[in-house]
Amino acid sequence: MLMPNGSIHEDGDQVRQINFKVKVDDREPLIVKGYHGSYENNVYISLWDLAAAVDETDKCFNIVYNRYEDTFFLEKGKKYLVEGDENFPFETENDHFVALSMDKTYMDGREVRFRYYRRPGTYDIFMKLVDIGLYFDIKIDYGDIEELIINTKENFVIDMDLIKENGYFDYIHSAFLANLTTDEVLFERNADVQTQLASTSKLMTLLLALEAIKEGKIKYKDEFAVTQEVVDCATNEDGIFGEYMGLGVKMTVEDILYAFMLNSANECGTFIAQIISGSEEAFVKRMNERAKELGFENARFFNPHGLPMFDRHQITSKQQNMMSARELYKLSKYLLDNYYKEVTKITSTKTKKLLSLSAFAENTNQLLYNYNNCIGLKTGTTFRAGTALVAALKVRIKGKENILLSIMLGGENAMERYEKSTVLLEYAKMYYGLR
Repeated sequence: MLMPNGSIHEDGDQVRQINFKVKVDDREPLIVKGYHGSYENNVYISLWDLAAAVDETDKCFNIVYNRYEDTFFLEKGKKYLVEGDENFPFETENDHFVALSMDKTYMDGREVRFRYYRRPGTYDIFMKLVDIGLYFDIKIDYGDIEELIINTKENFVIDMDLIKENGYFDYIHSAFLANLTTDEVLFERNADVQTQLASTSKLMTLLLALEAIKEGKIKYKDEFAVTQEVVDCATNEDGIFGEYMGLGVKMTVEDILYAFMLNSANECGTFIAQIISGSEEAFVKRMNERAKELGFENARFFNPHGLPMFDRHQITSKQQNMMSARELYKLSKYLLDNYYKEVTKITSTKTKKLLSLSAFAENTNQLLYNYNNCIGLKTGTTFRAGTALVAALKVRIKGKENILLSIMLGGENAMERYEKSTVLLEYAKMYYGLR
């Protein structure tokens, strides 16, 4: 079980159970068990209860639990196979020892990554209302207190004006949504504000690496020996492959780039910088020069990977790479316009065996599991920057291939990063009539 951010909610963590009365179309109300996840109106409801409630409607779905593999299988449009204890209230008033997880789940035969609460000792899972809307296309309205209303003839709709009015994007640093193919901007908030990039900085490093390969300075199959600076970075608290990257170990450029972009291995940023420019300092200088050449006035880089770093003054400054969301969009567009195959071959990969290290690189972008057509690009997280995600979807609009690109900077945690990015991308799909 993957536990994002080590997030386990126990008895004293404000997770309050609730027995909702749910009215589906013109049927008599049914009980659907739910939770207020930490705060009022942050509602999660039982998928088993919901499946039984919407059975034999246009929104029906089946859910099966494989107890041996601890895996859930969901099928939209299928009749629900009743387990027998759905739509009954909680047995006790304090039946809410639950864990928030992103377990392996299969929807219509495809692996997806959902967040939900689980009750230990049961098969029941509780999904957030917005995720039910996004992934099952079920619109759920509040009625009176402890009442929910579902009209199965209606589709889930993202009303961008309403969610802006409600402050949905107010507490992140910035957001941006556009059709990268046509350059049509669909949504923006604080798009020109300079903000911390975290590991989305790696997109600039990737650009310089691809330009070096194009110019013949390095090749994908070239091997380079790990240096002491790379070992130091790999073995600190923000390193990824410290147990594999010993001094003198040789890695190919290809493996370095996959580890860098999938696992977000910061030590590989130092490695790339040394390979291309001889030192991290010289490489960072080139990063800033290249940013100016591309017209990025808000861009400022201190390192090739996006970690915070401190200057050498006694009263030290904590420095982080900076850029605006609009500039990050332009950087992503430049990368995909000029190096589409090279970029997406890496960023759309979920898992890659690193032959140089006899290890595996695992992509940190969970949207790759929830969208067949996701082609990347990069996640990022630091304490100051919060969580970030640059996400790209390949879609067909009026018979032509287009790329939708969303940018979310400054989320509170990984789940906010994925929810807000999904809302942006699903809004873009609705805008173009793709849902």
